[in-house]
Amino acid sequence: RRIETARHGDAAAGGSSSSSPVTGSSPETLVFVGIRGSYGAEWVSNFNLPDAASPDADHRGFKTAEQEVAQALERYLDEIGADPARTRILVTGHSRGGAIANLLAADLIDRADGPGALASADAIYAYTFAAPCATRADDRHDPRFDNIFNVVNEADIVTQLPLSSWGFGRYGSTITLPSTVSADFDDSYAIVQTAYQRNTGYALGCDEDDFATLSTFGST
Repeated sequence: RRIETARHGDAAAGGSSSSSPVTGSSPETLVFVGIRGSYGAEWVSNFNLPDAASPDADHRGFKTAEQEVAQALERYLDEIGADPARTRILVTGHSRGGAIANLLAADLIDRADGPGALASADAIYAYTFAAPCATRADDRHDPRFDNIFNVVNEADIVTQLPLSSWGFGRYGSTITLPSTVSADFDDSYAIVQTAYQRNTGYALGCDEDDFATLSTFGST
């Protein structure tokens, strides 16, 4: 089922019940939330950052979209009569959608012990891919976010924005793919270049000068 949101894209979510491994117990509801990346003018909100004096920890543009997706998810779970105690939620997203997924998973975990819980904290999982940094929260690496995994490529500038020197990062753990300093990078990169060219028709670029420029900008 597709869940539409008002202004910031949509999330495809599907819910299904499965038999519990414990005989005689209630079935569990398994919900998958997939959030796509930027579409059309949505990329404009990528620049909606909190200013230095703002008490807001999360990126404003991503947070606005996350709140819309969360509200749509709440309505969906209410419609199917999901029991939070018997619900598991898997969230994923790519690029801008990955940043939104990161915030959504953290939000669901923070709400897990309160009246607005949609699932228990240990039943919420997130895997994001190429997600920008979405938060300045000091507790973003707290153990309660251990079920959030962010896969990034150091050769992707998007994953380095907003800059860490501005205090931004991601909730949970970040898993970094091999970089230019890895011993087998050249061989691996050649294989990826060939596959990328074959699948997209475009050359895959990795310009180290771009990253040097970004690093210099971040230190100013």
